[in-house]
Amino acid sequence: HLPTNLTNSPEIAEGFPSWSHDGSRIVFNSDADGDDEIFVMDADGGSPVQLTENAARDSIPRVSPDDERVLFVSNRDDNWEVYVMDIDGSNQVNLSNTPEHELSANWSHDGSKIVFASERDGNAQIYEMEPDGSNVRRLTFNSARDTYPAYSADGSQIVFTSDREDTREIYVMNADGTNQVRITEGNLHEGQPAWRPDGEE
Repeated sequence: HLPTNLTNSPEIAEGFPSWSHDGSRIVFNSDADGDDEIFVMDADGGSPVQLTENAARDSIPRVSPDDERVLFVSNRDDNWEVYVMDIDGSNQVNLSNTPEHELSANWSHDGSKIVFASERDGNAQIYEMEPDGSNVRRLTFNSARDTYPAYSADGSQIVFTSDREDTREIYVMNADGTNQVRITEGNLHEGQPAWRPDGEE
């Protein structure tokens, strides 16, 4: 299939699109008002609605498995934090609330956990927490930067990027942080991995 331009907005930058799980909508960020905000639109690009509006940057939205909520990161508190809101933009809540940067976040496929990257212990590492921000648990421990984590469909594994081998590469580990395995190798950077829905790739 040929690519279809869904936003078609010259001089406006859009990015980080994420499907709702029923396939009917796409959330994304756009700098239409001068800084990154979160929008949602129909799967064909119609009826875009702005969900966040503030002087900060809101980015990397991810729809919850029940299509009721959206995870995103925002620097509205002078550093990047993990936020969640209802799919209509209401009830925006800071889940991480630390003085350090949180860099990206993703839902588990049953909605029971959130995996995210944080600099709270120095360099960026992978952490897990409950959907209300409680029970934070660190999963990776190294001197490199680990970012952009995502759960597999069955929740047993997490894929992420790391620059622990000089270039940024893709790694997979068990959901408890064990058995970290590098799955790409080269002289260029790889990033922002995502699982195929059946979890096989």
